[in-house]
Amino acid sequence: MAFYFLSFRALFKKLTVTSYISPFAKIYHKRNVSVGNRFDIKSGSSISGKCFKCEDMVSIGHGCHLFGDISIGSHVRLAPNTCLISDYYGIKKGLIIFSQPGVSKGRIVIGSDVWIGANCVVLSGVEIGNGAVIGAGSVVTKDIPCYAIAVGNPAAPIKYRE
Repeated sequence: MAFYFLSFRALFKKLTVTSYISPFAKIYHKRNVSVGNRFDIKSGSSISGKCFKCEDMVSIGHGCHLFGDISIGSHVRLAPNTCLISDYYGIKKGLIIFSQPGVSKGRIVIGSDVWIGANCVVLSGVEIGNGAVIGAGSVVTKDIPCYAIAVGNPAAPIKYRE
């Protein structure tokens, strides 16, 4: 296990000894990835894109997929099968143009002390405020304010944490 960690540490922009990366997680463009202390990524998850930054104590559950330009604060939990998609392919005249570079509405920013439930999708250009909770199965298409509890498709705040 120590050799596995050391081989990853040499490739990342920043990776600490308290981090855990499952051998079954896929991380592409490792030079664009910067993580804080106690970073944890479970099996079946993948990270890809031009910039991925997260602070301390971030946990990414089984089967999560994170694509594009993403910034995550500290004490954040992503439950299994959550997708953060900052880049996507454009559609022109009813056809999907796969040869064109990805289109983006902007970076995804997730504040500190955030919990995102299982099977959620967060789309590009979205900012989730500090202390927010996103209910399972939600699709986040617009900004979520600080300490909001948001659910649904599209996700909307239903109440606020105290």
